[in-house]
Amino acid sequence: MFIVVWDDGEGLCVPMTAAADCEGGICACCHKDKVALFTSRKAARRAITISTKYAQLCEAQGKVANTDFLGECRRCVRIVQCELLSEEGGE
Repeated sequence: MFIVVWDDGEGLCVPMTAAADCEGGICACCHKDKVALFTSRKAARRAITISTKYAQLCEAQGKVANTDFLGECRRCVRIVQCELLSEEGGE
C-alpha cells in the first residue's frame, strides 16, 4: 500500500486525500480528511498525473490551480510505502 505526500524536505510533510473537484485526482489533506491509500505505485502515479494535468488546465483557463502539482513545487510530491502494524504496535 502507498500514500502520496507533499514533502518539502525541511519538516513539512502533508499526506494527500481525494480531490473533491477532480475525479481521480488528489490534494493536500486537512485534519478532517481521510488519507488516500493506493494499492500500487502505478495507481499513485496515475493520481499524481491526473492532478498535475488538472492543475495545468485550471491555470491555462485562468482558474485557481493547485500549485502543489505545478513548477518547482511538483518536485515535493512523493510516493511513500505504508506499513501495517499489528494491534500491539509491532510488525
